[in-house]
Amino acid sequence: MRVVFAGGGTGGHIYPAITIARVLRERHPDSEILFVGSRRGPDSDIVTREGFEIKTIDMTGIPRRVSLRSVLAAFKAASGLTKAFAILTEFRPDVAIGTGGYISGPVLLAARLMGVPVAIQEQNVVPGFANRVLSRLARAVFVSFEESRPYFPRSSRVLVTGNPVRREIVEKGRTEGAEALGLDPGRPTLLVFGGSLGAGVINEAMCEAYPSLMKIPGLQVVHQTGPAGYDATRSKLVQRGIIPKYGGDIVLTPYLYDMASALASADLVVMRAGGGVAEITARGLPAILVPLSGAPGAHQAKNAEVLRKAGAALVICQEGLNGEVLFHAVKSLLSSPARLAEMAGRSRALGKPDAALEIVREIEAIVAGRGR
Repeated sequence: MRVVFAGGGTGGHIYPAITIARVLRERHPDSEILFVGSRRGPDSDIVTREGFEIKTIDMTGIPRRVSLRSVLAAFKAASGLTKAFAILTEFRPDVAIGTGGYISGPVLLAARLMGVPVAIQEQNVVPGFANRVLSRLARAVFVSFEESRPYFPRSSRVLVTGNPVRREIVEKGRTEGAEALGLDPGRPTLLVFGGSLGAGVINEAMCEAYPSLMKIPGLQVVHQTGPAGYDATRSKLVQRGIIPKYGGDIVLTPYLYDMASALASADLVVMRAGGGVAEITARGLPAILVPLSGAPGAHQAKNAEVLRKAGAALVICQEGLNGEVLFHAVKSLLSSPARLAEMAGRSRALGKPDAALEIVREIEAIVAGRGR
C-alpha cells in the first residue's frame, strides 16, 4: 500500500497524520508512506524525527482580501499544484490523506485529478477552509466531534472517529514520564503550552504568574514557550528572579518533542484549544483552555466550549488573560483534588484513543475498493 499524507504548518496538522501512518505501518509493514508538507513551520523536523520521508512545497495560505499578498499567494498556489502533480506522479499513491493546512489543497486536488482516492481528517469542531472545500472530493471525512457534521455538505461521508492520538500519549506511566523530564512524580505538576508554535499571551501571563505559582507547595511546571518565545520568556524569568531561584522546579523549553512524558507527568494543563485537546482527553487530563482569539471560524473557541460543557475544562478568553487570573484559576483547581478528579473523569469520557485504528480500517477499505 502506497499512502501520501498532505498537511502541515503546525503540529496540530502533523501529529494526527503521523499517528495514522504509524498504525498503517504496523498493520502493513511493507507499506510505503510519504508526507508532503510546508517548507515553513515544524513539518520537516517532526516528520523526519518520526522516521518518515517528507517532500515540501513552498506556498502560503491565500488571504481572503484582494491584495498584492493574495496575488503572490495565488501564484505560489498554482506553482504548488504543479509541484504536487510531480510528487504524486513519482510516488504513485494508492490513496491520499489530507490533515488540513494550505498544503493539503493542491496535493489532494492533484490526487483527485489523477484518479487517486482521497480522504480528509479534521481536528477541530469547525473545519478549516481547505477541508470544507476538499470534502466534496473525498471518499471519507474523518472528524473529531459530532458537532462538526453541519459544516460539511450532506453528500459528504462524515465519520466521527475522534482525533488520532499517538499510542505513547495514552500508555506512558506517570513515573516514567516524570523521570524522563527530571521531575518528581509525587509532586503536583502543571503543564503549559501554546501549541507547537507557542503562544505569546500565555507566556506573558505565566511570567506574571510565576512568583505566586511557585508558592504553591511542591509545584513543578513544564512550560513549552514555542521556539520564537523562548529567549524572551527566559530573560523575563531571570530578570524577575524566578530563574535560578525556582529553576529546578521549572522545565522551560522551546519545544516538547516528548509530549507523552509531559502529559503523563501532569495534573493540570494550561493550553490553547486546538488539536491538542484530543491528547488531553485521551489521557484524561483537566485543563484551563485559552482559545486563540481570531482563529478562523472561531474553531478554538468552539473546541473549548465542547470541553467546558462536558465539565472537563475551564475556559479563559485571551482578552481576559493575565497573570493574576491565571494564578487564581490554577490555584483553585490544584487546591481541590476532588474537583480535579471529577474534571479528569469528564475529560477521559470525551477521549477516543482508538481513533487512528478506526481511520486506518476505513483507508484499507478505500484502497480495496470497498469505500464509497
